[in-house]
Amino acid sequence: MVASEAPKSGAVREDVVRYVRPSADDEPLDPGWRPIDPARDPVELGGGGAPYPDDLTELYWWRPTYWRRHEKPATPSGS
Repeated sequence: MVASEAPKSGAVREDVVRYVRPSADDEPLDPGWRPIDPARDPVELGGGGAPYPDDLTELYWWRPTYWRRHEKPATPSGS
């Protein structure tokens, strides 16, 4: 499965598709939601161990309040 297929199936990998259920009508997508883009979004690679913010909505990478917005996107080692 490629990343572009994830929105169709709701799963990020083929082996977990069986665990994905369709969303309910009362579960709309957050406005602005999009898949993580490692070239754009500064996400931890390998679990950096930083303590989470008190407001967990700051972990939503698609929002302007994302807690790592000020950091540069990480690149995999060797890149």
